[in-house]
Formats: sequence, C-alpha cells, structure tokens
Amino acid sequence: MLQRLGWALSGALALVAILALARATTAGPLDPPGPVGSTMRTLDELVPSWGKTLSSTGGCSSQRFSCVMANQAVLDRETGLVWQRTPDANFKTYDAAVGYCHFTALGGRYGWRLPTLTELWSLADDSGDDNIPDGSPFVDVGGGVYWSSTLWDDDDQAVVTLAFFGGFLEELVKAREGTEFSNTWCVRGGQDHDDDGAPAEQPAWSRTLPSDGGCESARFTCVMNGVAVLDRETGLVWQRTPNATPDTWSNALSRCDERAYGGRLGWRLPEPFELASLVDPSVAGSVKLPLGHPFDLSGGATVFWTTSQYGGGSAREAVYLQGTNAGSVGIVYAYISTAETNRYWCVRGGAGGYPQ
Repeated sequence: MLQRLGWALSGALALVAILALARATTAGPLDPPGPVGSTMRTLDELVPSWGKTLSSTGGCSSQRFSCVMANQAVLDRETGLVWQRTPDANFKTYDAAVGYCHFTALGGRYGWRLPTLTELWSLADDSGDDNIPDGSPFVDVGGGVYWSSTLWDDDDQAVVTLAFFGGFLEELVKAREGTEFSNTWCVRGGQDHDDDGAPAEQPAWSRTLPSDGGCESARFTCVMNGVAVLDRETGLVWQRTPNATPDTWSNALSRCDERAYGGRLGWRLPEPFELASLVDPSVAGSVKLPLGHPFDLSGGATVFWTTSQYGGGSAREAVYLQGTNAGSVGIVYAYISTAETNRYWCVRGGAGGYPQ
C-alpha cells in the first residue's frame, strides 16, 4: 500500500512539474512563472509599484503605456500616473500653469495638477535624444523646460524645472514667463495602492465610471456604515455629507484631523485637484457633481477649504462647486484669507500632503 501511495505521489508531482513548465513556456518574458492555479499574478495584473521596467515600444499599446480617457491622456503602468498626452506649449507663469491644470478637463474629468520633480523624472530615460522613452505615445513634447511643483531649496517663490531635451534642471522664479520657458505637463493620480486589492478594483485615475445608482454605482459605494463614500476612480474616501457649518481654515484643518467619521481617524482636508476630481463638466446645472452621486450637499454654500497655500501669505485656496462666476465650468478656485469661514469636506486616503 505504501509503495502504491509513493507511486501516486510521484505521478502527481510529475504532473505539477509538467504543468509548471507549460505555464513558464507560454508566459511572457516578464511574467512571473507559476503553475496552473497559482495565485501569483501576471505582469498586467500587478499594481503600479515604481519597481517595474516595462517596454515602451508600441505607443498606446506597449507594455508600459496605454492611451486612456478618449486618448487625451496616457496611463504609465510603471508608476500608475496618468499624464496629459500632449503637453501645453503656451508659456505661462507658475500660477498660470497651476490654474491651467486645475481648469483642464481632459477626457471629461478634472483633478489634474502640476507634477513633482520626481514624477517628471519618472518619464525620462536615456533611450532617446530627448530623454522621452522611445516608442512612447506622447505628442509634441517640445524643448525648453517644464514646470514642477517642487520648490528650489525651500524657496517658496522658486521651483525646479526639468528640460527633457538635455535632462538638465533649472531654477525658475514662479513669476517668470518667457519664450523659452514654462511648458506645462499636467498629471493625475499618484495615490498609494493596496497590493492586496483585486486588480479590477485598483484606482488608476484613468477610468471614467458611471455614477448612476448612488451608493451602488460602478463609481461610488457607501462605506463605513454609510457615512463615507469610496470613489473607485481615484481610491479616495469622502465624507458622504460635508460639514455644513462654515469655519476658519485652521479650525477646518483640526476638525478633519481630530474627528472620527465612520469609527476611523485619519481624515484630512483635500488637495484642490482631489476636490476637482469629483466634478463632471458634462453635467448641466450649477453643481456639477456626477449624475446619481450619493453625496448630500444640502447644507448650503458649496465653497470648500483645501490645503493649498497662496505664496507665503495667510490665504488658502478654496474650491467653489457652485456660484454665479462658475459659468459652464462648474468649478472655481479662489484664494481666501484664513480668517474667513468656509465649509470643509474631509477626505481619507490618497497622496495628499500635510500643508506647509
């Protein structure tokens, strides 16, 4: 009996080895090998980790890049960042560049921003004369330098810019505007990913999901006993009902930091581009939140504090989701004294930093 059991075990192990070999021979060159039934993921299923090196040959259909959002943007699978496909070549001051990204609705979505220097560098390599990966799908990446949001030696009036033609860095005063400076390349996303999440549920900032259905739509789901809303497009978790009582900026900051919504701490004021990601420019009416959304904005005014600071002064950036000056855009940014009062809408998750 033991001898028969040994033969059976040997046969089973041999079968597993054959199946593993078959899997390895059919897998792509960068796919992790594994036997049939293995929980190991293939390359396409792995979430962005900044630890992969993927081929860019093939433009919109390469291992690394994919054109998304009506081909107006490019998803970089190495980092998970979503980039404007055609950078803006109209020379701007830093503040104008920030405003341009905030007010740009590529692929029907807001939520764009200037990249950090590290994010800009992630697009550069040594495969081509212009430091842009060969075979990439980007269009008209011109000469000159591109704005980043990274300060130069902690000088709040100067930022680091990157020249893709040559790969050099340059200090540029925020007010600078000229004929060979100040290209703008907007980016979307940058939040951390949960490696244990299913690939289909990973937020990528590159999808446009329908929101009809309130708490049970493809885009939104109510979580934390219904007091919060998960946005599957961005991975951000929002208060379902923003605070109705206006308050000063510092008080709003503390309220988000210290209160437990849904039984959890870890809330914060949002970045401007995060609030903007909730706006759908195709929606008619003054408040352009996606149709069928589950939020309750019945608390009055729809102007909300963000973490963003204006220069070195005491003003902070606020976002209007409604107002006579919103026009057809449905979103307006304004710098308001921290002594004034506005509503606040706390968020959880994402890549938002603590205000400086």
